[in-house]
Amino acid sequence: MNFLVSSLILLLGSLVIGAQQPAKLVFWGGDPTCGIKTRSIPVEDKISCTSTPTERGPVSTIHHNGISLSVAFLEDADYHLVGAGIANNTTEPIFFDADSWGAAHFKDKTDFHERLKPIRAETSIPSRDILRILAKGIRHESSLDTFIAEGQKTNETREIRRSDGTRQRVDVIVPDKETQQSVARQNATRSEMVLNEQRRIRQNALTAKSVAPNHVVKGLVYFTREKNADFVVFSMGINGTTYVFQLPRLRK
Repeated sequence: MNFLVSSLILLLGSLVIGAQQPAKLVFWGGDPTCGIKTRSIPVEDKISCTSTPTERGPVSTIHHNGISLSVAFLEDADYHLVGAGIANNTTEPIFFDADSWGAAHFKDKTDFHERLKPIRAETSIPSRDILRILAKGIRHESSLDTFIAEGQKTNETREIRRSDGTRQRVDVIVPDKETQQSVARQNATRSEMVLNEQRRIRQNALTAKSVAPNHVVKGLVYFTREKNADFVVFSMGINGTTYVFQLPRLRK
């Protein structure tokens, strides 16, 4: 147990924990009394853990002195998504910054316990950066398609008047308007899809920095998806305490 705590303190120190004071860590555990807690957590603190099954997987919750952090882990082609909900049942506001939440990706659980270097150690990807990546990608793809379409040519039969007044039909090479119009429609459709995706991200991302008394905030936090990592350690700082979740990934 002490080995686990010391390993995580060293690992998380570079991500979310200041070096000037002892780390206050709480590890989610499957039992109601939770997992490991560092000695800097006062013995009188009230801490408990619960797990709620849902159709999309379990929701893990740590309750700590009137603060509840609930998380569910999802992933798509590019990202690990942490669905987080923070409930403040105290009389004072609580503060956090999801942009500084961390994740360490290991090849497997054994690598973590043997203190091997993670494949990647990172803080979360701010939703504004994801929006910027989407906007940059759509501009690049649309610009490339437009450039290619502008270079497409086709033959067009035109009637010209000769100097003697007679008319003649000739083939001339002209820009392929049909291709250009098709690309314009494709770019418009792509732009609409990206705008909808950006709108969805804005609506669902966890961008709040505080929770007022007797209020709840929730949203998605994004991390890089490492395809070769089967064990991920997430760290989430709230009001001076870091909550740690260990996630074994199941291969399909």
